[in-house]
Amino acid sequence: LQLPDLPAGAVTLNEADSKSLVAAAQVPVTRDRLLPLNPGETVAGLRYPVALKIVSPDITHKTDIGAVQLGIAGLGGVYTEILHDVAYRIAPFGLAEAYAMLEELKGRALLAGARDLPPRDVDALAQALVQVAVLAWTLRGRMQELDINPLLVRPHGQGVIAADALVVLRAENG
Repeated sequence: LQLPDLPAGAVTLNEADSKSLVAAAQVPVTRDRLLPLNPGETVAGLRYPVALKIVSPDITHKTDIGAVQLGIAGLGGVYTEILHDVAYRIAPFGLAEAYAMLEELKGRALLAGARDLPPRDVDALAQALVQVAVLAWTLRGRMQELDINPLLVRPHGQGVIAADALVVLRAENG
């Protein structure tokens, strides 16, 4: 992997730097544009839809303070934490293990297309899991935490996209 330069010491990366690291792992991320606190003159050229989010080293989880409001549905974030719908593997792992992880989830029916919802791009999701595992293995001495939330799984054939990310780094060994 061609990784961006990482800051020295123990640090929590902001969203932009975290997503840059995720993108380096070949997981697609949303296009972002950082604007100053008062963006009055700088919004020209933005195309909709737009999500406005705060980027601050003092705020780890923006939703905890109501700093993001989006119409996103699915099992993620707090729902995953409350329902304990998770699967674990030791990185790195391949596609077969990624698919096995997805089969272990209680919410897997949502990926297949429940009710009127189209089936999701499970292949792209499995590939993203593999890429994140490679990133975790590559940074095993530095990365303490990686949170991609949400990772939007689009309809079949349309891929996935990381809409937000948080990376916590340990101090370098040695």
